[in-house]
Amino acid sequence: AWGNQPGGWTNISLVYAVPMGIIGILRFIFIKELDNPANAQSNKLSMKESLSVVFKNKYVFMIGIAGGLAQLVTNMASIVGTSYFTYIVGYLGMRWMIGMSGLLSPLVLLLCPMAMRRIGAMNFIRIGVIVAVVGNVLKYFAGSNVLPVVIGQALSGFGVSTLSMMGGLFLI
Repeated sequence: AWGNQPGGWTNISLVYAVPMGIIGILRFIFIKELDNPANAQSNKLSMKESLSVVFKNKYVFMIGIAGGLAQLVTNMASIVGTSYFTYIVGYLGMRWMIGMSGLLSPLVLLLCPMAMRRIGAMNFIRIGVIVAVVGNVLKYFAGSNVLPVVIGQALSGFGVSTLSMMGGLFLI
């Protein structure tokens, strides 16, 4: 009901932001950081050395661009989704279906280690990106039909999740 009122999204954000902010501050105050010199690295890199290593690695930029584009598409879909359900579908209350389709991605990703062992990690990401593109194309041509939008969102969510899941490992 808050999503249809002026200032409603602010209320929704506050319902999440205030408790999470309090929890974060309490963690900072009450949980002490343990200093374990045995696990500390003996050779420290300067900022200049660290930046030179980053700028010499072309894969950092590839992952950065791919991750940035994935986040751009995800955020645009989130922003446009409200307008889509309000003006094209005609009922904002059906927007929950998109959110629920996002719950499928983590469940499918549980099966991914088996797939990666079979086809390799890079092929796994390639397939994920192709699935994400197919999902976004499906959403583009869906018109006011909600079912293809939900299926497309689930596919694109899965595809973006593969890149998110494996991006950090490739950087290492």
